[in-house]
Amino acid sequence: MKNILKKSLVALLPIIMAFTFGITARAESRLTDYADLLTPGGEQEVIQALDEVSEKYGMDICVATVFGRDGDIVSFTDDFYDKRYSADGVILMIDMSDRSWYISTCGECIKAFTDDGIQYIGDRIIGDLGDGYYAESFLTYARLCDSFIEGERNGIIYDGGNMPKDPYKAGLSLVISLVIGIIVGFIYVSSLKSKLNTVGFNKDAGNYVVRGSFKLNEQRDSYIYSRVTKVRRESSSSSSRSGGGSSYHSSSSGRSHGGGGGHF
Repeated sequence: MKNILKKSLVALLPIIMAFTFGITARAESRLTDYADLLTPGGEQEVIQALDEVSEKYGMDICVATVFGRDGDIVSFTDDFYDKRYSADGVILMIDMSDRSWYISTCGECIKAFTDDGIQYIGDRIIGDLGDGYYAESFLTYARLCDSFIEGERNGIIYDGGNMPKDPYKAGLSLVISLVIGIIVGFIYVSSLKSKLNTVGFNKDAGNYVVRGSFKLNEQRDSYIYSRVTKVRRESSSSSSRSGGGSSYHSSSSGRSHGGGGGHF
């Protein structure tokens, strides 16, 4: 009887391990799509992008989508991250019930993602979110996370007016190249055309007046009016601010978090 029981446990062990591994893998996945926004292909693409950035820097770069939540989105996102991920990371939370987004940072990422930096990322993903291009918005988020963390590792904190440069898109580069080509071509053709002109242009008819034939009998200057234009001089205090750094708070677990969000 004992041998039968032992053999049964050995036979069930792979199934138990596979089941346990499946639960662990789902819990640790850096993409949680409870709102079911992504296709299977889009989901795999986003997971790959998040994993690549996460493994590159040894932290968790995550995305989660829900439809409804308990409490405010700040506490909900902080707690969602704390229960699943490491002490260093960032998560983008999307709640489709009120079309809100929130980015929560933890550990090293609090410094890397300033308040202005978080809003910068939000500004670049809400267009695709609003249009339903969810995979594209999450891929943009992953790419920008890479830029922000790499900058922080190299001593560059993106804040205020200092933000990562948007990469040129192929279509825009093509248009710029065509415009430059047209301008250069126009200048070259105009220079060739100017060499063919043998007659100069005169601004007045002085060359056609008989010298000494014009006599001025009376000359008078009459004051008509004057115009005064005033331009306001900006004070030195009106210059743009250099950035406000990262604000942070404590979650229910006691971890420090930065963050920011909005709607789309």
